[in-house]
Amino acid sequence: MDSKAFASYLKNNFAPILTKVGFNKKGNSFISVEREEILKGFVFDKSGDSLYVTWFVMPFIPVTYEIYFDVGERLVGKQETGDLFLLEEQNIETTTKELQKLISEKITLLQSINSCKDYYKFFYEENNWNKLNNLWLKSNLRHLERVLFVKAYLNLPFEKELKAFKKEWQNSDRKHVSWMQEIKREVDKLVEAKSRNKESIINLLDSMRNETIENLNLHKYP
Repeated sequence: MDSKAFASYLKNNFAPILTKVGFNKKGNSFISVEREEILKGFVFDKSGDSLYVTWFVMPFIPVTYEIYFDVGERLVGKQETGDLFLLEEQNIETTTKELQKLISEKITLLQSINSCKDYYKFFYEENNWNKLNNLWLKSNLRHLERVLFVKAYLNLPFEKELKAFKKEWQNSDRKHVSWMQEIKREVDKLVEAKSRNKESIINLLDSMRNETIENLNLHKYP
């Protein structure tokens, strides 16, 4: 299935389900922007005649340059290939029906998360992030970074998470990796703002949120 045929496949089989509940097509994704706080949706990742579909939810803080799947996971079907769906002619009907069912089930979850407060409550207070079958979550630093910033945004104490983050960083043997260094820089900015006053934290988080919206070109999405 070439790119043109795949775009038509998404438009005909998934757009009707997703657009009617507020998800907008962006490339090979369907996304929803909530209150300029939360980005959520489904990403359709095709390689040849193979397809992976991932649902995700992410806050706009700290600064993000791409969609992260650290809170989210691939849809898994009942077929032997698990999270890999086949687009060959003999498989396409089964793949389509199964993905439509799986997506409809996840829509209910995503519709319940419309703010950072919802995000924090569902994934951290209720500990549902621990139930996700997601290799991204093996990075405890990424997880702690998200909790730190969301708690700061909600004006909740985050000293415990900051202490845990610093300990995890000190014990890490991957400090040289670029994305790890970026995490550390963002956390350092939050610590610096905290050392000044509450207004500095608010200004930093607003700036980060706006930068993420700009980076992901989300201005045109309601």
